[in-house]
Order: sequence, then C-alpha cells, then structure tokens
Amino acid sequence: MEYFNLKVLVQPKKDILYEENYEKLSHLIAQAMLKDSNLKEIHEKNKYKHYVFCNLYPIEQDLIYKANHNYFFDLRSMNRNFIVKVKQLLSSINNDDFKVIMSNIENHRQRLIHKLKTLTPVIMTSEKGYLVDSVEFAKKRILDNTEKKYKDIYSQDISTNFIKDIKQTNIKPIKIKYKGIYLLGYKFEIEVNDDPISQSLAYINLAEGCGEKNAIGFGFCKAE
Repeated sequence: MEYFNLKVLVQPKKDILYEENYEKLSHLIAQAMLKDSNLKEIHEKNKYKHYVFCNLYPIEQDLIYKANHNYFFDLRSMNRNFIVKVKQLLSSINNDDFKVIMSNIENHRQRLIHKLKTLTPVIMTSEKGYLVDSVEFAKKRILDNTEKKYKDIYSQDISTNFIKDIKQTNIKPIKIKYKGIYLLGYKFEIEVNDDPISQSLAYINLAEGCGEKNAIGFGFCKAE
C-alpha cells in the first residue's frame, strides 16, 4: 500500500480566519475537480471521496492567515491518477480566495504505524448530531468508518479492532464553520496494534483521513 501527497503552495488574496479555511480549501479543490469529467463524477456522487487535506501551514499564532503570504496545504489519496489530475488542474485555478503558486507530488509507502495523531478535527455523526458521548463511542465510529472505506476500496469485508488505545486530546468540541453552520470535531491520539490487518486499516486513516467528511479537511493524521 502507498499514498500520494500533493503539497500545494498558495497565497491568500485576503486575510482568512483559521476556521474558514476548511470550506475555502475544499472549494478550491472542488473547482479543480469540476474541470475533469471523471473527477466531477467523484465530486458530485454521494459516496466516499477517498482523499483528505490539511489546513494551511505554517499556522499563524493569531489564527489569521495573511493576504499575499505563502502557505502550504497537503492533499492525500491512495489514488495516484486522482492526485496527478488535481495537480494539473489546480495550476489553472485562480479564484477569489487563493492564488496557486506551485505544487509537487510525494509518494509514501506503507510503514509500521505505532500511533496516529489527528491534526485536524475528526467528525462523527450520531443521533445527537456531532456531539460525542464518550471515547468508546468515538472508537466504535472510527472502526466502523474505516471498515466501510476498506470495503469501498477493495470490495472486501474486513472486521478487526486495529485500535490498541485511544485518547481524546481536546477538552471542548472544536467548532469549524462550513456552509453557514458549525460542525463539531475532536482530536485523538490512537495507538495501533501491530498485526498486518490492523496496520492496513490504520494506513487507510493516514492516507484518506480518520472519521467522516475527510473531503472537507477533517480527520487529517500524522503517524508515529
């Protein structure tokens, strides 16, 4: 297994609040996808998109990204063709929010994962909306979501508890504004079991995001 990381250098055209970037970056990526018939179909279908991106970095201390400054964001997927096409199409996008300066592709082969740390909030839906009752609830939702992604990729059922331990690292829910509402997310540290199946499931979270709504920037992870 391997994933492909598109590192994109952009300049905001105006000051942007940290919480606004999720919607603005997802719009930038969507604009590129709509220029290609196959990617447009992926964007418009109600199914797993199999990509994730992170917020802009380096992070500003005041959480305001400055106009005409340079920032990066990373777009990940296990689908190389998707990443190559988005790279080509992004170069032609010049919208109201960002100027795309350059981008390059890095590939990362599967390696042993001891721990996943979520760098952007994880979204999980429940009967109470986006509120998480307990870490055990979060664990179950992450496991269920990962198994569904695996089946969508490989057309094969799989069921195993790849999580050795899980800790929530934020005290209060993190509010992110998207399309006029606030989504509530949480950050986690997830220790991973060493067996091959657990490692494969953990790798999917690293490559495509943890939890739900990865295509709007939620659940982006780093591995240790």
